[in-house]
Amino acid sequence: MFWYLVFATVPIWVSLIVSSVSKNSIKHDDKSKRTFLLWCGIAMFLIIALRHYEVGSTDSLHYYEHWEEMSLYSYSGLKSYIEIARFEPGYCIFVWVFSQIFPNGQILFVLTAVFFTLAVCRFIYINSKDPELSFVMYICLGLYTFMVQGLRQSIAMSICLFAIEFIKKRKIIPFALLVLLAFTFHKSSIIFLLAYFLYGFKMNLKTGVLGLGMAGVLLASSGPIAEFGNQFFEREYEGEVESGGYVAVAIYFIILIVSVILAGNRRKSKDYTFFVLMTFVGAVFYLMRYTGVGIAERISYYFMFGQIIALPNAISRFDKSVSFAIKCVVIFLCIALFAYRLSSDGLVSYRFFWQ
Repeated sequence: MFWYLVFATVPIWVSLIVSSVSKNSIKHDDKSKRTFLLWCGIAMFLIIALRHYEVGSTDSLHYYEHWEEMSLYSYSGLKSYIEIARFEPGYCIFVWVFSQIFPNGQILFVLTAVFFTLAVCRFIYINSKDPELSFVMYICLGLYTFMVQGLRQSIAMSICLFAIEFIKKRKIIPFALLVLLAFTFHKSSIIFLLAYFLYGFKMNLKTGVLGLGMAGVLLASSGPIAEFGNQFFEREYEGEVESGGYVAVAIYFIILIVSVILAGNRRKSKDYTFFVLMTFVGAVFYLMRYTGVGIAERISYYFMFGQIIALPNAISRFDKSVSFAIKCVVIFLCIALFAYRLSSDGLVSYRFFWQ
């Protein structure tokens, strides 16, 4: 628990140090912002890359062993393996190529740590007006913990983060190609094609009614959706309610509501509305988990990145003192929630690979 909490507070300490040294706020000075994300990125890389294979979930050990197993395959053996493997072909090729050079399974965590860090830091750098708050939310609200548990999907999620810039530029071909690449690592990423059509809406009553209507249709159709999802993914995903699960749903919708209430003139921004809609879609998919659509929780993570942009950008529109006060409250609540989840969710205690 100690190292998780240290990581959760890294953005705070780095922000204080960078702002003190540069005499500029990381919110308003681009060089300070890049320096902040560099040091937070180094911390993120280290905690993901240096973890023991038992940290995260039982899948981490399976991925570790699979890497070392794939290092023994020849090229002809790879082709035969892909035909029967339960993993997607893109992931199998990725593992085979790099395991031929680095057969030790720990390298899998190192390489994915590099990719996750680049994707998340780039996403925050381009889109967030308050990178400190965005990074704290990323660590504390479930995205970081998922990225050390669902490794294949996290690769797909990272690819989709790169694809978001093509949504904003309305370049559908490179966007679709990146999503298809993500699909070769985890099939769930195909749903992210929906994100392209979330851009361009205005934040008004008409959009709200349309969104609520579509959410109602999805929730009412949960049975057929669950059946189709299990057939498509060739796996039985069961919806289940864990202790505190509804609290997570409530938190997501609270972030959504607060982001809308505090938006002010940001409502006119297509980019801001897009991230709010991403948050809304993610929250709806997460809620569908409790109607029997187990895969919906995994799908929600692709869209939950919207919340780490929407809320910080809404708060940043206020003057310095008000913005700072609101941010302090949000950071305190995020870290408190993170600490509570660490103590109640049974997350494996952090340890380094040499321990």
